[in-house]
Amino acid sequence: MGSDRFVAIYGVKTEVPQATMESFEERWRVPARRAGLRTWSGRTTDGDVHYVVVGILVGDLGVEGRDVQVTLTDEQHAGLVRDTRSKLALAGVEGEPALHLLFEAQH
Repeated sequence: MGSDRFVAIYGVKTEVPQATMESFEERWRVPARRAGLRTWSGRTTDGDVHYVVVGILVGDLGVEGRDVQVTLTDEQHAGLVRDTRSKLALAGVEGEPALHLLFEAQH
């Protein structure tokens, strides 16, 4: 069993009904990879709605996460926003990107 973790992702987040999760995820995954982006999917707690986020990982914190801490300067943040927006357009992902801070509880 895994541990709780906290992820920070800059990109477009969409809620997806469980019944269509697999097809939705597959439809976005290939174009996202080609554009240099990643996709994340899941739900923050048991019984919560499922989501898919397409973008760039800012931090993955927790016992099993890869980061202990994350710091972004203003310049790094501006570059992240600029690069991600460009790649989202290239991948054909519509929606307004934002910084998503997600707690993922193991259930």
